[in-house]
Amino acid sequence: YPDKQNVLENDKSYLFEKLSYFPSKLLNLNLGCLAKNFAADLIVFDPNYEDTINHKNFYSKSRNSTFENEKVRGKVLATLVDGRILFQKNLKID
Repeated sequence: YPDKQNVLENDKSYLFEKLSYFPSKLLNLNLGCLAKNFAADLIVFDPNYEDTINHKNFYSKSRNSTFENEKVRGKVLATLVDGRILFQKNLKID
């Protein structure tokens, strides 16, 4: 297996292929690729965002979490399904 740190930092295309492109190809779906005639399903993700879990910030009605006060990294900034923005949070496009 490849070194996990190396894959995450230096070869993001490897990770993308394993998690998106190849599963779609195995299932004969026009997904997992940004190309003509493929669904534009994607997320915009900030891997450097850091936060602490606080139930007061939950969108859910549930307020309990075993992860309360845990430090976490990464944040989804936007979700697109079939080219339409379904979720967007503080996304600034330069």
